[in-house]
Amino acid sequence: MTHHGRTGLQRRQDFARADIVKRLLLATDGTVTPMLEQIVGERLVTNRLIQAKTTADEEAARQLVIPTGSAILVRSTDLAGQDSGRVFARTKALIALDVLPARVRNGLLGTAEPIGRLLRENRVETFRESLPDQVCEDDSSDAARRHYAIYINNSPGFLIEEHFLEACFVHGI
Repeated sequence: MTHHGRTGLQRRQDFARADIVKRLLLATDGTVTPMLEQIVGERLVTNRLIQAKTTADEEAARQLVIPTGSAILVRSTDLAGQDSGRVFARTKALIALDVLPARVRNGLLGTAEPIGRLLRENRVETFRESLPDQVCEDDSSDAARRHYAIYINNSPGFLIEEHFLEACFVHGI
């Protein structure tokens, strides 16, 4: 008997493909958007869920290595297929606005472009560092996640947590 018309061998191949995709997404130390676009077969766009300009409390200031009260941006978005509207990833970012070049800061505040795409289009040199894993608030629908900092001029400009949803691993199967 097959599940949705697929044989046992096909299902095992599907799981193997999902495992490889998951490992690639979690292992990359660069922007994941172009890779994810190739995996899912369509251009990704940012659907902005929440974006708020505020000031850093003590915890945010400590994490971003900035003075308490500095301008920060809290951004929570979905990366979705431009054509399908299907959500493939959810991201949360804490951004030190004063660390960013003006053109990137303006792009974040004035567009819905993904962060990695903005950095690349503006040719901003960055370094990414994986951060120790933390417990997710809701792991029930997430297939994989990564947490990292993006440094600009040796300062952490971004703290990002990305949740890759199951759609990333079963799309096109």
